[in-house]
Amino acid sequence: MVPYDELIQRLQERFGARELPVTVEGFHVAHQEVGESLDNWSDRALTLSTTAFCDMP
Repeated sequence: MVPYDELIQRLQERFGARELPVTVEGFHVAHQEVGESLDNWSDRALTLSTTAFCDMP
């Protein structure tokens, strides 16, 4: 699991330092649930990122 602050730093490094959308705030509470498969967790993370960064290619 990546801490929220580290995730934000990585996203800023990858996509540039700009104002992050409010929807990104959902990442700070997102984590892989106990018993959740990695495939299911990655699908959920992809959904969160697609919603948060809908204007990214």
